[in-house]
Amino acid sequence: MKKILILMLILGIMSFVNAQNIIQINQSSNSTSTNSSNSNCDFKINGVCSSEDIGGVSLERFYNEIIPGQENAPWPNYYGYAELTNYNNFTVTVLIKVAFEFRDSYQEETYQVVIPRNETRKVKIKKGNCPGCYSLLGMIVRRLKN
Repeated sequence: MKKILILMLILGIMSFVNAQNIIQINQSSNSTSTNSSNSNCDFKINGVCSSEDIGGVSLERFYNEIIPGQENAPWPNYYGYAELTNYNNFTVTVLIKVAFEFRDSYQEETYQVVIPRNETRKVKIKKGNCPGCYSLLGMIVRRLKN
């Protein structure tokens, strides 16, 4: 009986000592809603999550303009543009991600533009000559803080 009690005492001490090696880490979260919503991020543009999007800006159209000085050329070159309108009553920063089909390849480009309240701005797209070849992959609108 004495041996059983000593054995139980030794096992009890061993389990108590073993339990003391458990490390519990509690990380207090003082993060903003931006960081906590990254797990719910549908897509990102330049590291900015779509959950930061406030909306209020529309892509009106993709279009081309002839490069100045090539108006009379037999095969003139064009600049491509995306026209964006801000319907908010404050200035915004807009990130747009555009896809472009060019000679059997698919290219993506990202552009940033600041648009004052209730104004329309055009963004020059690197590739020209084919407004039907552009497609908008995503747009994130954020309020410009003064």
